[in-house]
Amino acid sequence: MGGFNSGNNLCFDGHIGALCEVCDLYGVRWGESWAPGGPYKCGKCSDAKYNNHIIGVMTFVSLIQMILAVKG
Repeated sequence: MGGFNSGNNLCFDGHIGALCEVCDLYGVRWGESWAPGGPYKCGKCSDAKYNNHIIGVMTFVSLIQMILAVKG
């Protein structure tokens, strides 16, 4: 974000470090965990709570499609 402050006060939400390029994995500065969501982007870990369910459903659907393809 920039400015005349020092430290992590200059960083966008979820970012920490001298160049604000690191995500706050342990919630030291922002009070909750943030994880890398792409190049130079951090996302809240709480926003990704349904990802495991989506991956499980997609895996199950892919498995069923493979079984049907082999039998056909």
